Amino acid sequence: MPSVISPAWTTPPQMLSKRQVAQIDSNTIEAVNINSPLLFDMFRNISPDHKKVVLDISQANSGSLEHYSDYWCKLYLTNTINEFCSFQQSSVNTPHKWHRTLVKTMGFYKNDKTDLDILLLWGLPNYLNADQLKGLISYLLPQCSAKAQLHIYVFNSEIMLEKPANYCILKNKVSIHQQQLSKEINCPMYNLNDLQKYLSPFKLDHSVMLSSGIQEYVFRL
Repeated sequence: MPSVISPAWTTPPQMLSKRQVAQIDSNTIEAVNINSPLLFDMFRNISPDHKKVVLDISQANSGSLEHYSDYWCKLYLTNTINEFCSFQQSSVNTPHKWHRTLVKTMGFYKNDKTDLDILLLWGLPNYLNADQLKGLISYLLPQCSAKAQLHIYVFNSEIMLEKPANYCILKNKVSIHQQQLSKEINCPMYNLNDLQKYLSPFKLDHSVMLSSGIQEYVFRL
């Protein structure tokens, strides 16, 4: 079996077009590169003989697609980070409404059997309250394989930009693309105790403080 197989990706059809792939560059004012050792360790540990199913909630981009092409994997590219910006949090005020929003933005349904092995949620948890974060995990859990890994970035500053960034995987680094004219809002600054409570039954696997001040986490079922 060859060690390099171009990825197949599955995504709601309206969410992945050539225009959307290119949009990550045109709608940002800056791109900041960060080290992400846990992310790359996760991919380095993938056996070339085993297919992995990856959920990436950021916007499709050429850098990340090139990265994934080095692995035998099936990708779910949902653009959830940008879809999240299209609704007001105040209108998603019940578990039922939140579940409907997740179905709309991610496209997974109750009877789907996706067996997700790697979940890349990037910085999205910083933009969710406790109930939404727990609801997100409950929604994704039936789609996960028995030893799924969950990767997130948690901000440690009191304020953050109003809209989530997009993330592009480059060679040995991650490029963060922030949308234009994003205002500043309060950051929840989730600590490890919070995360262990809200991300359960995922358990902490590794954590590292990046030089950028972002805490990088990998959790595992």
